[in-house]
Amino acid sequence: MKDDLRVFMVHNEWDKLKEAMVGLEDGTMAPDYMPEMSWMDPEQIDIMQQKAGKMTTDIRPDMAQALRDQIEAHVKLLEAHDVKVHRTVPLRYPEEREFLAEVQRGNMVFGGQDFFVVIGNNVILLTNFRYPFRRKQIYGVRPALEPLLQKSNARYAAMPPASPHYSRDELYLEGGDMLVAGRDIYVGCSGRASSPAGIAWLRQYLAPDYRVHMIEMTPDVFHMDGLCMFPREGLVVYSPAHIPALPDSLKKWDKIELQANEYFGGNGLCLDYKTMVMPKGYERVSKEMEKKGIEVILAEYGMTMEFGSGPRCLTGVIRRHP
Repeated sequence: MKDDLRVFMVHNEWDKLKEAMVGLEDGTMAPDYMPEMSWMDPEQIDIMQQKAGKMTTDIRPDMAQALRDQIEAHVKLLEAHDVKVHRTVPLRYPEEREFLAEVQRGNMVFGGQDFFVVIGNNVILLTNFRYPFRRKQIYGVRPALEPLLQKSNARYAAMPPASPHYSRDELYLEGGDMLVAGRDIYVGCSGRASSPAGIAWLRQYLAPDYRVHMIEMTPDVFHMDGLCMFPREGLVVYSPAHIPALPDSLKKWDKIELQANEYFGGNGLCLDYKTMVMPKGYERVSKEMEKKGIEVILAEYGMTMEFGSGPRCLTGVIRRHP
């Protein structure tokens, strides 16, 4: 490979994080509520049910500012650990901001793990989110991502677009449900995000180089990366209450079990196989990690988590290096 090529490469969750993309607080708007959102923070549910279509800056300016501050603090934390951070761009046109608004109003464009997924040198633009309002985020991602793809080693693809009509069994695939461990790709399915049809599409796209495993979750949770993570090879942190059965390929791994009330306790971001960023409030989990020889950096993500995003959620990984 020529030295002047930009490298997109992710082989697992624990190699040293070298390059990533993080989004922006860009006109966050309360979405219309749908039953698949019942896992969210009660205050957020109340806002969605009462004030859908209103800007967060108008509903609760303090929440909007805290959200912005915590996203920017996350960027600074990554940069302090020598991670090259790229940023998305604000949505540029009224048509982008209003995309699918007749189906579901709302705007939250800062969930970096759901911008795209890198598996090996495959870069898959994620376009099909179960919540229609989230699909507009590609218009802030593509202008930032596609210049990086030029003169790179990437094999770039986007999912076939889902119908604007909502149905439970469409082709949904979300990065927050996906974990990479070499040739094994694990995708969670709770009925709130990724769908069996979306997972089947990924399996076909990556065959024969990768094995895609669907992990069934209970229907009261959202993404799998709030409940499951791989801090290093051979160690899985997961919630048995929400993931009743691990795939055979993970059953022999060492395990740390989350308690039923520790959602987001699985949303750590590996900086390398010895260092992880986790949200404050999960000290019990971090102490268990430290017993395994992993340094845990606890940081404040309380407001981003109210909007559904912990440290892993906020980070679109471009490159990890062994």
